[in-house]
Amino acid sequence: MRRISLLLLAVGAVALEEAPKSELTHAEHLERWAAATAAAQAAEGGTSAAVTVPERADEWYTVTIADVSVGYMHTTLEQLAEPSLCRTMEVMDVQVSRGQDTSRMAFETVFEESPLDASSPASLAPELGARGGVSVMAYDQRFANNEVRMKAHFNETNVELISFNGEKEHVSDLDLPEEAWLGRLRARLEFTRQCREGATEIVVKTMRPELGPRVVSLSSTFVKLDSIWDGASMVEASVWTVQISDVPVNMTEAYPTQGPERCYRMLQMGLDMPFGYLLASLSSEKAWLSLTPFCPYVSPHFPYISPT
Repeated sequence: MRRISLLLLAVGAVALEEAPKSELTHAEHLERWAAATAAAQAAEGGTSAAVTVPERADEWYTVTIADVSVGYMHTTLEQLAEPSLCRTMEVMDVQVSRGQDTSRMAFETVFEESPLDASSPASLAPELGARGGVSVMAYDQRFANNEVRMKAHFNETNVELISFNGEKEHVSDLDLPEEAWLGRLRARLEFTRQCREGATEIVVKTMRPELGPRVVSLSSTFVKLDSIWDGASMVEASVWTVQISDVPVNMTEAYPTQGPERCYRMLQMGLDMPFGYLLASLSSEKAWLSLTPFCPYVSPHFPYISPT
């Protein structure tokens, strides 16, 4: 599931889309990546320290297509004591015009996962592997006047799936997956762990709510280092291509190479869409509000406080 000053935002947006003036070979980018990892590890005491996951996090991203603002993306993280769980939510709300026609699309995904182990946040108890540590996974999609919803409850022995296709609700019981996987937060943390060790190919088993309760492989491949806007300044970032197994969608993601949030905090996300290349760049609530002429999305699943 973000970016700050609008003028500087535009600069940051170009970073992923345009090649640097002095193009480096992939081998040279790999050398720079190894050097950046070694420098970060040295700063952390000679090894890759585990990231500290905040109790709450709130990120806003401005979404553009062909350098034109079309909406926003908003991600939240909550580590709750009562009930004891971690909840992550991602909302993307965009408005796209084609000629005289304007369509608005909103997507929301929600995960509720078991609490993290502070000493090893990406780890998961073996008995929770078939559930990915997840108790609830939800998805809501709104396009024009159509709405599709899905909510999966992961129990000890099965998955209860509640789906709504715009006309009626359907409830079904499914078997738990046979292979171990990780919910969204732990999948990000597993990527972070391997990224901090300097990996260039990372594969994580997870689920994507928009695809339903099935395990997929999320494959991230290091591409290059680039300068990306992090909300305060331009920083060095690692850029990755991301592939979802059996899904023909091309994605890119960028993460800082230094500091306490290296390999964890997403700075940019690019996505090939039918209507053009979509780029979500770290911004701020104020920034996207000044560009977005429509009211924000309101979650049907969980309380969501709309900006005013």
